[in-house]
Amino acid sequence: MVASPGTLQSSFTSGEHDPHLGDRDELKYYNTGASYAANVEIIPQGGFRVRAGLRDIGELQSDAARLFSFTASDGSAYDIVLAPGEAEAWGATGKLQTFSTNVTADMLGEIDAAQQLDTMILFHRELEPERI
Repeated sequence: MVASPGTLQSSFTSGEHDPHLGDRDELKYYNTGASYAANVEIIPQGGFRVRAGLRDIGELQSDAARLFSFTASDGSAYDIVLAPGEAEAWGATGKLQTFSTNVTADMLGEIDAAQQLDTMILFHRELEPERI
């Protein structure tokens, strides 16, 4: 008795194919590719996953000008978004908190930040170091 061949599954290990190869099913890599793969990462062992960082979790202020990454001591990651006079802390799911700063619009282009453990300090020559 002959065994049934099962269902055909693509592994996508050859990535995205050129549209001109759509009818070339005799090619070696035809069954291991995708005709269209947007915003995904191909996994070498087979399959794919959605590329990280593509979720829309909220809208920034129109005058937001600087972004600093912040990693807490427990490993959680945040983004600190600076705008004149205030800053926002963003997590993976959305805006967590808004707080005021002494940063002006003129300072935003040159401001620098340093982080140690759970403390971030903003530096600028015209600003007293500000702890976040």
